[in-house]
Amino acid sequence: MVAGTSRRGVLPRSSPPTLSPRRDPRLVWMAGCPGHSNAHMPFYVRFRANPVTQFEGMDMPLTSSPALAPGSSRAQSKTRRIEWFRGIREDFSNRLPLYKSDWVDGVKGKTLPTILFLYFACLAPAVAFGGISYGLTQGAMGVIEFLVSCGMSGMLYAIFSGQPMTFIGPTGLTLCFMAALFNFCSSFGVAFMPMYTWVGIWTSLMLGLLSSANACSLTKHCTRFTDEVFNALLALNFIYEALKNIAVRFFTTGTDKTQPLLALNMALATFALSQRLVSYRSSILFTHRIREFLSDFGPALTIIIMTFVGSLPMVSSLGIEYLKAPKRFQLGNGRSWLVPLWDLPLWARGLALIPAAFLTILFFLDHNISVRVVNSPDNKMKKSPAYHLDLLVLGSIVLLCSLLGLPWMCAATIQSLNHVRSVTDYVPAPGPVTVSESKGGPDEQQRTTNVMETRLTGLGIHAMVLCSIGLLPLLRRIPTPVISGIFLYLGRTVMTGNTFLQRIKGAFFDKSMLAADSPFKILGRATVNKYTSIQMGCLAVLWCLKSNPATGMFFPSVIGLLILTRILVIPRLFSKGEIAVLDDS
Repeated sequence: MVAGTSRRGVLPRSSPPTLSPRRDPRLVWMAGCPGHSNAHMPFYVRFRANPVTQFEGMDMPLTSSPALAPGSSRAQSKTRRIEWFRGIREDFSNRLPLYKSDWVDGVKGKTLPTILFLYFACLAPAVAFGGISYGLTQGAMGVIEFLVSCGMSGMLYAIFSGQPMTFIGPTGLTLCFMAALFNFCSSFGVAFMPMYTWVGIWTSLMLGLLSSANACSLTKHCTRFTDEVFNALLALNFIYEALKNIAVRFFTTGTDKTQPLLALNMALATFALSQRLVSYRSSILFTHRIREFLSDFGPALTIIIMTFVGSLPMVSSLGIEYLKAPKRFQLGNGRSWLVPLWDLPLWARGLALIPAAFLTILFFLDHNISVRVVNSPDNKMKKSPAYHLDLLVLGSIVLLCSLLGLPWMCAATIQSLNHVRSVTDYVPAPGPVTVSESKGGPDEQQRTTNVMETRLTGLGIHAMVLCSIGLLPLLRRIPTPVISGIFLYLGRTVMTGNTFLQRIKGAFFDKSMLAADSPFKILGRATVNKYTSIQMGCLAVLWCLKSNPATGMFFPSVIGLLILTRILVIPRLFSKGEIAVLDDS
C-alpha cells in the first residue's frame, strides 16, 4: 500500500503525505491535491534516492524539504517520467470503497429540497441557452437538444464520476465557443454539424490523453488568485444575462413601459423573496422545523409563488413574457440523431483539430478549476476528490454528445457551488469568525457543521431535467422574468465568500471599522488595492475577450494567462508574507 492511503481508499484531509526513504531505493514522493495542501488527490514524481542519505525513523513531507522543493536545482536535475493511468487508478481505488455510501448518504437529509431547488437552477440555463443557441446556429441546436444533453450528461456524470458534488451543464463560456465555431465553419464553407462532431471527437481524445498522463496535477499552480477571478467572471456573467434580458425590453418597446417595468419588478421580487426565505434559518420567527422548511425549499417556493402571480389576469393581461419552449419533441432542423460525420472532407477533419485544441483548454481549465473550488477546504468535505477520473468521464460524455449532435456540457461552477451549499448544514457562529469560515453576510455569520456528499441529488436533478421534455406545456407557463430573478439569486449567492469581491467593497470602508483579520489592517490599503487592481484587470480582459465574437474561439487559451500571471507577475510585485495573506492557497 502506498504511503498516505488508507484501507478504505480515503486519504485523510488533515495529515500531509509522508515518506520513508529507507524502505525503497526509488521513492514515490506524494504531494497533496493540486491547489491546496490538505486535500489528497496525489500526483507522482519519481526521484532516484541518494543511498548515502538515510532518514532513520523519520517521516518527512515533500514541502518540508528545501532540497527537493519545486524549482530547486536538485529537483530539476532529476529525470521525470509520466506514469500513464496512475492518477486514474489511484482515483478509482480511493473512491470505489465509498461508492455505496455515496448513494446511501443521500437517502435522508436535504435531498428533496436540494433536488427541487436545483432542478430549476439547472433547467433555467438549459432553456435560456437553448433559445440563444437556436438563433446562433440557425436552428441546428435549440431547447430540446439542451434539455436532452443536460439531463443525460448530468445523470451519467452523477453515476460514473469520482467526485459527484460537481455538476456539469451548459455554460456561457461553452455557448460562446459554439457561436465562434459556427462562424468558423461559415468562413471555411463547411457544414456545421459534421464539423461540430469532429471537434468534439478530437476534444474527447485530448481530454482522455490528459487524464491518462496525470495532467490534472498541473492545476497545483492554480491558487485562490485564479479561482476568485474565474468565479467572479462566471457570477458576473449570470447577473449580466439576467439584467440584459430585462433591460432589452426597455429598448424594444414603445413609449408604454408597463411591460418592461413589470418584468423588472417580477425579477427583483423573485430575487428578494428567494433571499428572504433562505435567510429564515437564522430568524427567530416560527418554529425550527418551519424555518428549516422555508430555508431549504425557499427558491423552489419562490418560483411556484411568482408563477402563480404571473398567471393572475391582472398581471397576464399586461403582456408578460413566458418561457419559449417548443410544443413538441423535435431535433433542430428535423435532423436524425446520428450526425453524418463522414460527409465532412478529409482536410476539414484535420482542420477540426485547431478549434478542438482551444476547446480542450477551455474544458480542462474550466472543469479542474470548478472541481478545485468545490473541494475547497472551506467546504469541509470529507471524501477524497478524483480529478483525473472526473476528467476522463467528462471526455467520454463529450464524445457521446458529439456523436449525437448534442450541446457539450462542462463543469457548471454556479450550480456546483449552490449544490454544495444546499446539502450543507450550518449553525450560527458563536463568536468572531474569519472570512474563510463565513458562509453568510455580515448579519448572518454561519459555520459549516456537516456536508451530505451524495450522488443521489445529481442523479435526481438531471433526471427531472431530462423528463422536462414531457412537461413543455407546463414550462411555458413560467414567466421569463422569474428565471431572470433566479439567475440573479444564483450569481449573488456564489459571490458570497469571494474575498476578491469583498476587497473591492472593503476599499471604500473605514479601515478602523474592519475586522482584525482584514488584509487592509494587516498589510495596509495601498498593498491590498494594488493586488485587487491586478485581479480586476485580469477580469476585465477576460470579459472583453469573451464578449467579442472575433475572439470567442481563442478565449479559452487566455484563461491560462491567469495562472501565468500568478506564477510570474505576483511574486515580483509582492513579498511572500503579503502573498500568504492575500492568496492563502
